[in-house]
Amino acid sequence: MRHGQGWIANPQTDDPLGEVRGQVDRLGELCTEAGRDVAGMRRLLLTGFTDEPWLASPAAYDDLAGRYAGGRDHRRRPAPGRDPAPGGSRTPDVLAAIAGADR
Repeated sequence: MRHGQGWIANPQTDDPLGEVRGQVDRLGELCTEAGRDVAGMRRLLLTGFTDEPWLASPAAYDDLAGRYAGGRDHRRRPAPGRDPAPGGSRTPDVLAAIAGADR
């Protein structure tokens, strides 16, 4: 933690939200132990590795993003190559809406 510049989460468990929350809490503890302010640590959440419907619609994306952020600032990027949304709804319209919004 003394030299790290960022943190990347790639949850792949049955409880991805719980996994990420636990990792964020642990990151805060480690930063505190190292005398660092966790607020300065950049965070990136990779999505698309679970069955969560990140790309089902812009509203689904916003809902999941809000739950994961939990009041914290995280950058989010859909993972390339996998569409976990039912019916394969990873459409250019959904991605364009996600990319064009103030997130």
